[in-house]
Amino acid sequence: MIQGWMTSRRASRFRSGFAWGAIGAAVLLGFGLLGRSAHAGESIYAQTFRNFAPPASGKCSLKSFSISAYDLGFEETVDGVGESSRGTAVATVVETSDASCAREYAVVQYIRGCAYDIEQNDRTGKFDRYFGTVIDDPNGTSVPFKFDEWTVDSVDPDPMYYSAPASSASDPHRFDGLLYAKRPLRLDGTDAGLAADYLTAFTAKHRGFVKELGAAPKQMFSFDLPVMSSWYGYADGRNSVTNTSLEFKVCLYATKDVPLRGRPAGFDAPADAGGPIHCFDWNSRNEFDFVTKKFVAKAAIDPFCASPLPAKRRPQAFAVARPLSGKSR
Repeated sequence: MIQGWMTSRRASRFRSGFAWGAIGAAVLLGFGLLGRSAHAGESIYAQTFRNFAPPASGKCSLKSFSISAYDLGFEETVDGVGESSRGTAVATVVETSDASCAREYAVVQYIRGCAYDIEQNDRTGKFDRYFGTVIDDPNGTSVPFKFDEWTVDSVDPDPMYYSAPASSASDPHRFDGLLYAKRPLRLDGTDAGLAADYLTAFTAKHRGFVKELGAAPKQMFSFDLPVMSSWYGYADGRNSVTNTSLEFKVCLYATKDVPLRGRPAGFDAPADAGGPIHCFDWNSRNEFDFVTKKFVAKAAIDPFCASPLPAKRRPQAFAVARPLSGKSR
């Protein structure tokens, strides 16, 4: 059977040439809740909003903060032999009433959980589970993809999501790594709008880097595709699996509260104490069922993620993908 979601071979965490951070279907409109999700082919779209009322002064202000989550995968199997993958991609959008205050807001993403690997054999009963996937930490060191506590999702000292090299926290170039839409994102929560925004956010010809514009637009976004769960099944009964069990908090801060180095006030801190204006939760928790040969979405992080690392690291299953240029991740 061949089932097309998004073609993906060995799992990898895709990143642009700048630093990035690594499904709810509720739509927040002001202080109300409205559920909205849609299906396009085998992809599941879900969009979550927080809209903000304009100030009475009419000055530039925050208009909306949103995430759009997409369930993606690929499957090709014949009699239990083949390969498949599954994961969640998320686009995060910050929109201001006009461009003059676009750089006053910054996103920080937090991550916890792990990606782990399994070597199993249907014929012999072999089952070996281990941490074989690695990722770069903020010091550029490859470490197991394992976060026991909530951790800022960044591979360099700047905690800002999608940050570019900057000389200070207020340096305009810090925002050069963010993306802009060549056709504005609709962000309307409709089925057609969800599908259109997916094509805009995840199609290279419809987006560009803010650096190209020279000035920040009023609508800037980023997207994240964590390491995908993957399975390879062989004719001799062997199964090679990577499971992902990850949770994220993507938070909007005032830029002045996000230092160039170090960690901002935690996501549980109030905004007037340097904490976030708003946070969204999302996850990518997909584990392989060896009986059905299918990935199953899980409701919580796998307890295996809390297992201690062995004293001696075994050869890695694979490394997180390197970027095309610039910073990693």
